[in-house]
Amino acid sequence: MSALYTYGCSFTKYNWPTWADHMGKNFGKFINYGGVGAGNQYILHKLAESHAINEIAVDDTVAIMWSTTNRYDSIIKGKWDIRGNVLNSDRPKEFIDMIDLVGFEMRDCAFIHTAKTILDSIGCRYVFFSLDDIYPHAPFEKTINTILPSTMQVLYKGDYYNRVEDLRPANGSHSYEVHAGADWPTKEQFATRNLPYILPEIKQEICESFNAKNFQEVIDKKMWMDPDFHPTPEMHLEYLDAVLPDWRLWH
Repeated sequence: MSALYTYGCSFTKYNWPTWADHMGKNFGKFINYGGVGAGNQYILHKLAESHAINEIAVDDTVAIMWSTTNRYDSIIKGKWDIRGNVLNSDRPKEFIDMIDLVGFEMRDCAFIHTAKTILDSIGCRYVFFSLDDIYPHAPFEKTINTILPSTMQVLYKGDYYNRVEDLRPANGSHSYEVHAGADWPTKEQFATRNLPYILPEIKQEICESFNAKNFQEVIDKKMWMDPDFHPTPEMHLEYLDAVLPDWRLWH
C-alpha cells in the first residue's frame, strides 16, 4: 500500500481541505505534516524526521508546498514556534532589526536543495509546489526551478485581492470595526456601493489604514471585507488541475 506524505504551512493543512487532502484521497495511507504559520525551516525539519525514522519508502509519494521565505521557525522548550511572516508577527523590534530577507531567501534555497537531496536518496516520487515564488539564488537555480508555479502566480495573479470574491470571510476578524473612525462609512454602505460623501482627509485615513494607493483601490479590492486569503477547497482543486494535470492518476 503506497502512502502520500505532505509537508507545508497552512496552505497545506488548514481548517478546510487543501490540495494535500485532495491528493490524499488517492492513496491507501495519507500523512499531512503541514503546520499553520510554518516556514521552510519547519518543513525541512519535518521531512528530515521522516527520513531519519525511515518513514518514507521508495514506493511512496512526497508532496511539499514550500512556504514564503520571510518566516523564521524555532523550537522553544520542545515546541515549535511558528508565527508566519516575521514582519507581521509579534516579535520584538530588536529581532526585526537583525533580520535580512534576502539572507532568508538564500537560506531557504539551501533548505529546498537539502530536501531534494533527501528525496533523491530515497528514490521515491515527489513534487514541489510553492505558496509564493522563490527567487533562485546561486548555486541553487536548478533545484528551485523544479518547483511548480506558485499559488500566488496561478490563483491570485500576484495579488490576493484579485480573488476576494471567491474567498471566505476571516473567522472572528473585525479589522474594519477596529480601524473604523466615527466618520467612516459602514461595511454595509461599502457592500451596496451606497457611500455617503466622505471628506478627503477621511478617505486618506482609510487608505493609510488598509495600505491602499487610493480610495478607489479600497472600493475595488474590498479591503474592508476581512477576507481569509487561504484558498478555498475549490481553489485548491483549481491549483492542482493547473500545475499538475495528472494528479488524479497519482496513487
